[in-house]
Amino acid sequence: MLSLEQQTADVKEGMRDLRSNGIFTIEGPIGRKTFRLSTVKNEKSDLYGKRILSHLIGPDNTDDYKGIAFVDSTDQAHPIRIWKRFKFTEIVDWANILLELVNGDGIPNWTIQAATTCVRCNRLLTTPESIRAGIGPICQGMA
Repeated sequence: MLSLEQQTADVKEGMRDLRSNGIFTIEGPIGRKTFRLSTVKNEKSDLYGKRILSHLIGPDNTDDYKGIAFVDSTDQAHPIRIWKRFKFTEIVDWANILLELVNGDGIPNWTIQAATTCVRCNRLLTTPESIRAGIGPICQGMA
């Protein structure tokens, strides 16, 4: 199993300039937030090919995401474009922390981790505790 430092280094390498899709959890002194970066694949959608940054809003870490921004990794000045309805919310601060961590700018007491899957049931793991353990709380309770 990879150390936390190696996992963090791998996430930063894989997400450099927000080029990689995936699910990432950031954690620090004010809490934690899970984000999903994905590309719209529905060819009939006006958003086809656009990359969307979403944040986890419910207990289902595979489906309970709400889109908050477009991501353009080629725009070095503004790679994350927060949607108007979220411009004056705390999610902007979280997105900025995510961006700083992805860019390799260290923020004391903050970490970023890529989601993994449970070694027992293969469900998605997004909480730092479960990612570190490699097993989710339900499966851990069965052990």
